[in-house]
Amino acid sequence: MNIAFFQRDLPPEKHGGVAKQVHLLANELVRLSQTVTVFSLSEKPDSALYEVRPCPMPPSLRSIRLTERFLLGWYFSRIPLHGFDIVHAHGDNFFMFGKGPQVRTYYGSALGEALHARNPLRALEQSLFWLGELAGLAAADVRVSISPGTKKYLPYIGHIVPCGVDLLAYRPANEKNPGPAILFVGSAQGRKRGQAMAAVYQRIRQQAPDAVLWTVGAGFEEGAGIHCFKNIDEDTLITLYQKAWVLCSLSTYEGFGLPLAEAMACGTPVVSTPNTGASFVLENGKNGIICGLERISDTVCGLLKDKTARDALAQAGGTRAQAFDIRTIAARYLELYHELIV
Repeated sequence: MNIAFFQRDLPPEKHGGVAKQVHLLANELVRLSQTVTVFSLSEKPDSALYEVRPCPMPPSLRSIRLTERFLLGWYFSRIPLHGFDIVHAHGDNFFMFGKGPQVRTYYGSALGEALHARNPLRALEQSLFWLGELAGLAAADVRVSISPGTKKYLPYIGHIVPCGVDLLAYRPANEKNPGPAILFVGSAQGRKRGQAMAAVYQRIRQQAPDAVLWTVGAGFEEGAGIHCFKNIDEDTLITLYQKAWVLCSLSTYEGFGLPLAEAMACGTPVVSTPNTGASFVLENGKNGIICGLERISDTVCGLLKDKTARDALAQAGGTRAQAFDIRTIAARYLELYHELIV
């Protein structure tokens, strides 16, 4: 099967999020003997098994965030697709009417982002982009979301296919960090609430003075017990997941919550504030702890002091992570492709 993917950016230009998922899925489909071409603004990653073709968007338009955001779909729609059996858009398909058979995967919702944005201008931008997402629903033949919560903002979603994790790479290690280590993956600003994590950590240190906080993301500063990791490669990220005693997430909104799934795959317990992604990934608290921000510090401290509880959560999380194996996810998409073209 000859498959055309559409995705704005790819690793290493963008390390996480949708870019990472598209790269993983495309590689796995190639391993399943499919031919995949990704149309993107990024160059071909060194580890890509698939082909990459450039989107014909002029560089002058790419330098302006809003122009790129709202016109990229137009340039995607101008690309000839003769010879492809399936078109799979991972975003920006709101002008791609008649381009098919077409699958559209929604990795969350712009309206969900808008409702939880901390910056009014970002809230406005996301609200406008949500209208494009609605148009994309009409353009696609099959509509997929990565968790049930996305359906709240986007009607007519027909299938739930979660994000994938490479369980051959993301797996438990033999040893944890010698001392208690808390991992936070996300930016300091916005809905990830990294700044709040820094405040939570100070309360944790009052009960566990030897605990350290590892942050992976932009906007953090080194401090007493706080170690910041920026622009790290995937091997380093995996090591941090494996060595951490607890992953802590304070996000107000997640379409899925990939760091939670990756941490569980690496044998690390998860504590999260409530959001739709965490509810799905953690099965409403069955495979991790979901609690309000006011209880986070006490909850994390309790886990740091209780190895039996950590081990039980790690085991439950590891079992849950099997559902997100990228091989399972790729096989599910292949089923959807075949159903669409038969």
